[in-house]
Amino acid sequence: MIRIPVLLILTLLTSPLRILVTLRLWLVRRKNTVLVWTIGGGRKPLDAKGFVRLISALDALEGDPKVGGLRIEIRALQLGLAQIYTLRDRIAAIVASGTFVEVHLNSMSDRSLLLASAASRVTMCPAGELMLSGSARPVRFYGQGLEGLDISVDLESAGAYKSFGEAYTRSLPTIQNRSAMDHLLHDIHGQWVATVAAARGLEAAIIEAALAASPLSAEQARDAGLIDAVAYADEDWTLWDERLGREASQVDFAVYAGRTRLLARLPWPRRRRKTVAVLHLNGPVVEQRGQFPRSGSMIASDDVVPVLDQLLEQDAVDAVVLAVNSPGGSPATLSPAVWRCSVRQSPSWR
Repeated sequence: MIRIPVLLILTLLTSPLRILVTLRLWLVRRKNTVLVWTIGGGRKPLDAKGFVRLISALDALEGDPKVGGLRIEIRALQLGLAQIYTLRDRIAAIVASGTFVEVHLNSMSDRSLLLASAASRVTMCPAGELMLSGSARPVRFYGQGLEGLDISVDLESAGAYKSFGEAYTRSLPTIQNRSAMDHLLHDIHGQWVATVAAARGLEAAIIEAALAASPLSAEQARDAGLIDAVAYADEDWTLWDERLGREASQVDFAVYAGRTRLLARLPWPRRRRKTVAVLHLNGPVVEQRGQFPRSGSMIASDDVVPVLDQLLEQDAVDAVVLAVNSPGGSPATLSPAVWRCSVRQSPSWR
């Protein structure tokens, strides 16, 4: 009856020591460590908190001299374009720091090509295909269907280019709506072509030609310069052993990210760093939460302003970043309210 509490107490007392020893061994790991990161393929998209943690781990990897390289296996991506550009910027920074980054794919789309192009080396399995579709956006119009049900919709817009209500009153987009979408898609496509071409050292015309000829086999993608090699996964690891001069030690990137977060929380003697609070705002922008009888995420001034006030009043917070993920809405109330929060505080916040 006495042994159980004693063992429990000893376990609790030695747990911090075991954690420190484990972390110490992790810190003195050898240069032949290769982090393996599988991105995509999940049933659910990455949430905002998980994405921030992912960026933090990539930032830590950029300045870690004890990692021999990073291998990324891309599956079906469930990321927005802004997230992909953010990730590829971090990957490019890791490559610029001298860490070798390899991407392996079984197939490739526009978005996976955009992400993979930042790596040092890109490979695809022999049976893989490059499926490029270009920039497009589906549009839905319910006007004709609602008319058939004898339902009328009464909406007002502030101008010809305010096209939200068109979906419920028309069966096709207006000239102004089509013009706005064409300009947006043209800019998105031009940025994608320029980014991939610059990263792969190719002319933009080659990227456009590959898009027109898609789908391409893995060999055709290699011949066009879009990937570096056609290889199976085990062949890639043979090259890793040759590059490192010894057998590569594979470590899951998720394990590395978890240990990095734990190390950051330990009370090491260090100077205080600047604290940046990130406030994630998701959903349509509305004037007040009670404006619409709906649940779910939305951005309302009566929700955002109190939280922002609390953050601005904390001495430990040096800056606040608003991360907005919204399809649009009415910022007429929210924008002045956020501006008013900043001017009520110290001039350094403005």
